[in-house]
Amino acid sequence: MEVVQISDPGAFPFPKGEEPNFFCAPFWLGHFGAEAQMYAVMNGDIAAAVFHLYTYRRAGLRFVINSPLSPHIGLTIFHKAETIYARNHTVKQVLRAVTDFLESTFRGAMIDFALPANIRDPQPFQRAGILVTPKISYRLDLTRSEPELLKEMSTKRRRSVKTAEKEGLEFLTDVHGSTCRAIINATLKKAGTAAHEALLDRLFDAVGDKVFYIAVLRDGLAVATALAAGDKRCAHYIIGGHSDAAGPHAGTAAVWALVREAKRRGFREFDFNGSSVPSVEQFFRGFGAEISDFYRVQSSPAIVRTLHEWAQKLKTVG
Repeated sequence: MEVVQISDPGAFPFPKGEEPNFFCAPFWLGHFGAEAQMYAVMNGDIAAAVFHLYTYRRAGLRFVINSPLSPHIGLTIFHKAETIYARNHTVKQVLRAVTDFLESTFRGAMIDFALPANIRDPQPFQRAGILVTPKISYRLDLTRSEPELLKEMSTKRRRSVKTAEKEGLEFLTDVHGSTCRAIINATLKKAGTAAHEALLDRLFDAVGDKVFYIAVLRDGLAVATALAAGDKRCAHYIIGGHSDAAGPHAGTAAVWALVREAKRRGFREFDFNGSSVPSVEQFFRGFGAEISDFYRVQSSPAIVRTLHEWAQKLKTVG
């Protein structure tokens, strides 16, 4: 198997009856410009898998990641195997091809991306000396009723939802877009995170069946928002934010309203796309979702690893 770049994802002949993961679909990648590229793992003339990578340069280094606001690289393996052995063998071959491609094409780059939760074999990366770390996300089963979902929440989250309702906050879908974008950008900047303003503009402009958001209004003014995207089965939390006027409960209420909207639209699952930031992880955990684990793949040049080790030692001495 070998990896090739797909120059025109919209015209790529996916295997009959197969579709790529949402985060490797032409619709999603079309929002990210030339930095996001789709690749196919070819088994002769047949695509065995597809995935995407987002590359950029900073401070003289090349970075290879999953695209901003995407939880993973959308790796999709097209299975035709009839036995467990054959399926595992195909997965191993695909991941070896991806590993070889990373080593040959991005040698010396800073690599840091996540794999979808259904990719369970880290060995090809580990055998190549690439660090693979287990991470967790949280996923809600939207086939349950709203009372059942509320019951599974933490007491704090449930009280926030009920308090927001008593305060008379309004919850509207896909309106006040410019204000909601501004709220998210302000929230990101306050947290010291890149705002991705142009990308957010494109996502809000793409609102429809696959992208939707909630605007939380207090006295007619939007004070909090949350945006999701998904295709068919699962809706994914992408990003959210709140203004200083939101109060302590609007952020929670926005996410709960987003979950309800996903359920209304027929999605069967809602993925919070877990974070390594403790406060964010705790916030998501409070919604009573089941743990869904995945792998994070990381590699860096030897000089960068050495500098990092020195910095850690100096920190310990200090």
